[in-house]
Parts: sequence; structure tokens; C-alpha cells
Amino acid sequence: MRVSEQVVLAQMAAEERVTRKSPEVVSESPGSPPEVPGSAEPIDAAYRVTPVEIEQAIERTGQKYMTDMAALYDRISGEVGRLYEGQLAAKDETIATQRAALAKTEQALAADALAIAELRRRAEQAEAERDRLAATQATPAAPGAQEASAAAQGDAPGVWGRLARWWRGA
Repeated sequence: MRVSEQVVLAQMAAEERVTRKSPEVVSESPGSPPEVPGSAEPIDAAYRVTPVEIEQAIERTGQKYMTDMAALYDRISGEVGRLYEGQLAAKDETIATQRAALAKTEQALAADALAIAELRRRAEQAEAERDRLAATQATPAAPGAQEASAAAQGDAPGVWGRLARWWRGA
């Protein structure tokens, strides 16, 4: 909304206020005094301000400042809250992924433990079978039969027995 200068001057005259003088115009020639349209008097500004008006202006400024700060705080806290919630969601997702991987690892370890238990059982079974076979072979049929079987296998005592064992890699 634009108000014409004539309306402002008429209102000021009705309130018996002194009008301001026009600003000085700088002359184009250096060293010459400034030209003032109308007169050569300095610009005079007459403002009548009471302490109550100053207090009201300070209160309005303070209220506007507080309102602006509250709005700024709300905006910043809202943005920080959204960022924090996003970070929490990402961390929750990471935790869920790691828990799933841990569950898979635990299942694999359980399967490995079962396989190890089965292998131990089979090894014990094989050792028992070996011990049983060794016990049946260790019983001699007759006292001379053991020397005969040893000679037949090349386990004869003496040089030729040692040579035979060396040759077989035993």
C-alpha cells in the first residue's frame, strides 16, 4: 500500500508536527557547498517518542524474538528427531541382519557337532573291530605254528628276516 506524499504532509500538519527538510544534493563541482533545495539549513528530524512507546517496542521485539526462536527450535528438533529415528531404524535393521547370520552360524555349528559325534562313534566302532581282530590273530594255534607263520610272512629272525622287513618297508 502506497501513500502519497501530500497525504502524509497533510496528516503531519493536522498533528502540528514539523516536516523534515529535503536531503542535501551533492554539487558536481568539488569544494563548493552542498546545494539544498529550498534552504541551506541542516536537516532537522523531530521525533517525539515517549518511554512507554519505547517499552512497547521492546516488548513487541522480545515477543517476536521469542516466537521466532520457538519456531526455529521446533523446526530443528523435528529435523534432528527424524534423523535420529532414521539412524535407529538402520541400526535395528543391522541388528536383525546380524542375528539372522548368527542363527545360521549356530545351525551350521550344531550340524558340525552332530557330524563330529557320528565320526567319533564310527572311529570307536572301527577301533573296537580292530582290537577284536588283533585279539583273534594273536591267539596261537600251536607253539610251532607261530614260527612257521612268521617264516612264511618273511618275519623270520635273523639277517634274512630283517632284510625282508626292510624290503617291505615295515
